[in-house]
Amino acid sequence: FFICLQGLFALVYIYVLRLYLSRNGGLEYVGYFNAGMVIVNTYVGLVFSSMGTEYYPRLSTIHDEIRFKDSINRQMSRCVLILTPLICTMMVFMPLVIRILYTDSFSVINEMCLFLLASVGFKIIEWCLGFAFLAQGRTKVLFCNEVTFKVYTLLLSLFLYNRYGLVGIGYAYLLSELMFCAQSLLIANKIWKFSINKSSQITLVVSILLILICLLFLYMDLRLKYVVCGICIVCVTISFLRYIRKIK
Repeated sequence: FFICLQGLFALVYIYVLRLYLSRNGGLEYVGYFNAGMVIVNTYVGLVFSSMGTEYYPRLSTIHDEIRFKDSINRQMSRCVLILTPLICTMMVFMPLVIRILYTDSFSVINEMCLFLLASVGFKIIEWCLGFAFLAQGRTKVLFCNEVTFKVYTLLLSLFLYNRYGLVGIGYAYLLSELMFCAQSLLIANKIWKFSINKSSQITLVVSILLILICLLFLYMDLRLKYVVCGICIVCVTISFLRYIRKIK
């Protein structure tokens, strides 16, 4: 029941945001927003979906709380090592991706997409915890958590769009995902006394820092931006390959 309500609320949230964009920017801004969300959600969403098919059944079979929390930590590390190279690479090639998929007129969404991609670094944490709530049948907790997230994402999106335009929506998503990450960790700590272990903390912090470095250099159009981003991509790719070799 709560899962259905969550899906309904998500539809209401996106409808209100699109309606606001159409009335305050025009239908072309609704198109720009949809295009940016499709680019980010399609490719990143594929990775989340494929990992979820293995992660959720595995969590559902674990009844020991220590093993349960350890499984969440390992999944966080795995997700961030897989997604960080993809996020950084997409950031670097975003202008090219936009030109290939759409037209040059859609280049206005480039900066918004950079921030949407950066927000995925924080989304990894709440995604792992969201499946953990679901695996234990805590659908009410999941529903309340998601609804709260949608509410402040919508409010921030409307406020920052008014001030900064389309890129303001990117700012809103990055801030919202950061807040949602902290919120989810607090709830998980209250329910299971969950905390991210030291190994996962290092992996998450380093990966998110690399994503934010790429974001800074590309958004500010700083000198040597492609060199710095290339180094970041190589670093996280090497870390991912070492992780794969370790688990084998």
